[in-house]
Amino acid sequence: MGMRVTAKVRTVRGKRQGWHYVFTSEVHGDDERAARERRAKVFVQVGELERPHIEFPKAKEVCSVGVRMETPKGVSCKASFKLATEEEFLARIDEARQPSAGVYFVPHTSKRKKDGSPVMQKRKTDALADAYFSMPPWYAEFFAGVVVGKPELAGEVRAAAFRAASAAAAALEERTGYEPVSLAVHPDGRTALGFHIQFRKIRDGKLLGRSNSGKVGRNGLRLAGDVNLALHRFDAVEAIAGNWKKVVEERDYDDVAMDAALVAALDAEVKAFAGKEGVDYVRDIAREHVQQWKGKTGIADRIQKEEMKARLEKVEKNLGKVSPALKGGSEPELLM
Repeated sequence: MGMRVTAKVRTVRGKRQGWHYVFTSEVHGDDERAARERRAKVFVQVGELERPHIEFPKAKEVCSVGVRMETPKGVSCKASFKLATEEEFLARIDEARQPSAGVYFVPHTSKRKKDGSPVMQKRKTDALADAYFSMPPWYAEFFAGVVVGKPELAGEVRAAAFRAASAAAAALEERTGYEPVSLAVHPDGRTALGFHIQFRKIRDGKLLGRSNSGKVGRNGLRLAGDVNLALHRFDAVEAIAGNWKKVVEERDYDDVAMDAALVAALDAEVKAFAGKEGVDYVRDIAREHVQQWKGKTGIADRIQKEEMKARLEKVEKNLGKVSPALKGGSEPELLM
């Protein structure tokens, strides 16, 4: 399941942080090396070896950044996103994180104007936050296999991963009322295809969503966390016993709910690449991941299984006749 070395949700305060989300930037490279060094030190301290890092094939061609497509004021519709250049992505983050964007007004608890209306108080907070999520590892491995088998499809994999991340961002907005402003897809490893969502809780001087609910208590995202989310994903493949399930089922977690939208989008993308056989093959990979975690088998041995070899051959045949939809209008717009 891996180990995090940064907070799941972070405030976006400076330009350097924006560059971190650009996968191909020097800043991201420096941060990634530092994170691996920290993880290695922790594993040594507890007497374990960190699992070897296997890079995602053609990662620089699969990574992407994108921005929310603006809608006219007063028009309410589901959030949609488009691929963007690094310059447009960084400009959108820079605009959304400015101190002026964090100014909002709330009614004074006791003061009133002569006409009885409340006196508004000016307040200020951090305007922009970032949250990192990951796709289930079996989907990452499928897309990595596509790129290895058909390197010319790296662009289609890029578009597919971006669409799936966009579906997750739209689900996050629908649940929380917070507004995603940009996305960054990071192919961090062969089984680690992750994405950042930058979102704001304030717009035009007003608190958004949960932050404007008037309820007392902590606002923000409600997250089950990497471990509970992984167990939730594993349990959907093969039952996982433990108290974790009661906790996850009794609490309404955003990352668990978002995962349903993410997985539905990923299944649609896999089907577009390789048909039903592709979806079935992903299910096979998922079972192997869960069984390996349970200590029943090794992922490296699965390719020797005749059933999976036959399924993989069908997948590879389908990749040779990729759905025209992948090369047509369903692909997100790329800004030049």
